[in-house]
Amino acid sequence: MLEAIRMAMKYKDLIPPAVDLITDMEKSISNDGKLSRKEQSRLMTKFHALIKEIKTQRKSGDKAA
Repeated sequence: MLEAIRMAMKYKDLIPPAVDLITDMEKSISNDGKLSRKEQSRLMTKFHALIKEIKTQRKSGDKAA
């Protein structure tokens, strides 16, 4: 639990985009539990943007240290 709190504090700037991605995932799933190709593509684009933000934050953190 303590590790989760530390991680949330470290990546606090990434929480809103991550929650947005999760919310979009919930909305995109159809009643049968499947995603269309279009929705998969849109969600993967958002996912990769989030990964890019994490990498950018990590690089800037390395330079500050």
